[in-house]
Amino acid sequence: MKNKNVSKKQSKDFLEDYHFFSCPVYKTNKIEFHDELSELAEEYLELTMKNENINPDRLCNMSFNMLDDMRISPFANYITSTAYNILNSQGYDLSFYDIVLTSIWMQDHKTHSSMPEHVHPGTQLVAFYFLEGDEEGSQLF
Repeated sequence: MKNKNVSKKQSKDFLEDYHFFSCPVYKTNKIEFHDELSELAEEYLELTMKNENINPDRLCNMSFNMLDDMRISPFANYITSTAYNILNSQGYDLSFYDIVLTSIWMQDHKTHSSMPEHVHPGTQLVAFYFLEGDEEGSQLF
């Protein structure tokens, strides 16, 4: 069936967009967690590097899971409550569900490091908290 509202010239280059699978990205600045998280991240990275005999010159190093450390509880609580608010605002009925945080770890990325594409099975949300950034580096926002 021919669309009478589109001329021959328009039909050649006309592109309609639909947002069925959009991916929202949320940003906030929560500096009240920075100092405690910085100390924990440094502590856990040093512990991981020592116990796993990791070369500190690698482009990216990742710490052990910090979730069970009680010092991270205020941040973990913030993440879970924010996750609840996001999912609730997206229309999820959370009446019979709990928000579960499965892990928190620190990554130390050097210049030119990257994160290979990967998935987190069964995960609805993933969060990042940037402790440091290079003014000359990539800018997310």
